Amino acid sequence: MGLTRNTAYAYAKQGIRANAVAPGGVETNVMTADVQQNIDQEGLAAISPVHQSALRNGQAIEQANLIAFLASDAAINVNGAIIPNDGGWFAG
Repeated sequence: MGLTRNTAYAYAKQGIRANAVAPGGVETNVMTADVQQNIDQEGLAAISPVHQSALRNGQAIEQANLIAFLASDAAINVNGAIIPNDGGWFAG
């Protein structure tokens, strides 16, 4: 967060914006049946309360859409922002 904000401040006068996207769980093809069988159950139990607070896991396209918005002129005044795109994980 500090690097994003520092970069945003340092380069703003040159028209360079720096923002960060903070994704939560994102569904990918990485979670194969083999991987699921080897998940550490203690670790899974530790994150379970946070994971359950999210409405759902996100999709990669949802992350891409946010990043495309931040790169567009529609977000010309967004600089130094840390934007959670996590279905409510951060709020939990």
